[in-house]
Formats: sequence, C-alpha cells, structure tokens
Amino acid sequence: MTDRINERLPRIKKGLEEAIGPERSVFLCVHKDVEAVITKEPKNGGKSWVEKLPFRECSVGHWGAVDGRNTWQDCDTAVILGLPYLPQTWATNVFCALQGAQDDEWLQSPEWKQYKNVRKTMEQRQMSVSVIQAANRIRCRQVIDAEGHCPPADIFIVLPKDAFGDAVLDDIKADMPGIKVTDWTFALDAPKEKKPRVGSSHVRLISYMEKQDAGPVSLSIIQRDIQLPSLKKLRETLNNSEHPTTQALRDMRVSYLPGVGRGSKSYLMKAA
Repeated sequence: MTDRINERLPRIKKGLEEAIGPERSVFLCVHKDVEAVITKEPKNGGKSWVEKLPFRECSVGHWGAVDGRNTWQDCDTAVILGLPYLPQTWATNVFCALQGAQDDEWLQSPEWKQYKNVRKTMEQRQMSVSVIQAANRIRCRQVIDAEGHCPPADIFIVLPKDAFGDAVLDDIKADMPGIKVTDWTFALDAPKEKKPRVGSSHVRLISYMEKQDAGPVSLSIIQRDIQLPSLKKLRETLNNSEHPTTQALRDMRVSYLPGVGRGSKSYLMKAA
C-alpha cells in the first residue's frame, strides 16, 4: 500500500466522490506511512490530499492508534484502506506463549483442537478484531432509540476476494448485527494491461504488420512468413476483439477481414 499509494490516490478520491455526497463527515483508517503521505502539505504551500477531499470534514487515523478512541465518534462515514497484516511469526509466537513450545511437526502442520491450521485462524480473527475496532470508531456505536439503533452510517472497505476476506466479512456481520452489506464498485488498482509474451507468435505478428505497407495481406502469407504451425489459433485471436494482440493491431489501424464461404481467404487489412 505504501509503495503504490500515490498512484492509488486519484482512484480513491474518485471512488469516494461517486459513492457519497459533500455533506459527509469522513474518517479514514490507513497505515501510518500512508497517513504521512496523505496529510503532508506541499512544500510550496497549499492543502494536503485529505484537505482537498470535497467533504464537510475529513479526519485520518492509522492502525495501532485507533482502538477505543472517540475522536471520530461523530463521523458518519468510515473508509478503511489497507489491512493491518501482522508479521508471519506473530501467530506462532502467541500460540507458543499460551500453549508452550511446539515441535517441528506442529510447525509444519499447526493443528489444534478442531482447527486444521490454527495459525491462519488466529491471523484471520485478529484481523477481524482490528477491522471491527476501526469500523466502530464512527457514530454507528451511538444509540438513538430503545431498540438500540444508531444514526445512518456507511463503512467502505476493500477486502481480499478469497476465503480470508469472506471470513473477515462474516465476523463483521456477526459483531454488527443488522448491518447491510452491498458491493462497492471500486478497485484500488486499474486492470493490468495484458501484453503478448515476448518471443511469441503474437509478438511476431505485430512486428510483421508494423513493417507492412497499407493494403491487405492474406493469413496464408502471414502464416508462411512468421512460421505459424496453423491458422486456427490465429483466427480465434483475431475474432476476440478484447485480446491484447487484436487491440495492438487495431491501434495500428489493422483490421481483420474473415473469408466468407468455404475455401475463401481471410485477410488483415492495414489502412493508409
């Protein structure tokens, strides 16, 4: 997170602006190093990244310094960016401190009672505790009626899309009964650009078409010149408009003209 925060900040700002209005009071829980980045004022003066957010109020706290605090108790929105992963040795050290030293067999396969991997369970539950503490720094702990309801509040969090993230979310729902969970259409990072593998037939095809003059080139000639074993996979690629190779050809103004009818030829057409 700290290595990539600068490229993620514009996406985070846009994601929040699309999700909530300017009247909101926002608490952001981040890593300590990230807090230093987003609260730092520019050398030439002006506002920090947090101060530029278009909301009524924005406050920042970092992992390790939020548990139990009431500083953000009037905020109506919590944004949790980055999770507080502990060192890999943490679970082993804690378990041995409570249960005594373990042998090599346990270290390789840490079973205990009904848990197949008690270390993973400890790590996940400790994560849940930290996340729930951060989420409850805002006004969702305030009771406003006899039924124990709180004022409306929103919590935004990015969790791993795996069993670990699912378990953390289950713990949040168990500890905060009645909470409504919806998907946040936001991604910390832009989709990775897929590029043809260096030395592959796709790279050879792109290089070949770069050198061609404007006009059509039949696939059979291309097959011969770049030494393709068959045209089947090439046709599948060219018929997929989302394939990186097809996109690269399109950027060169090269279009695919499939043959119509049995025995007809297919071409790549390069525009002038």
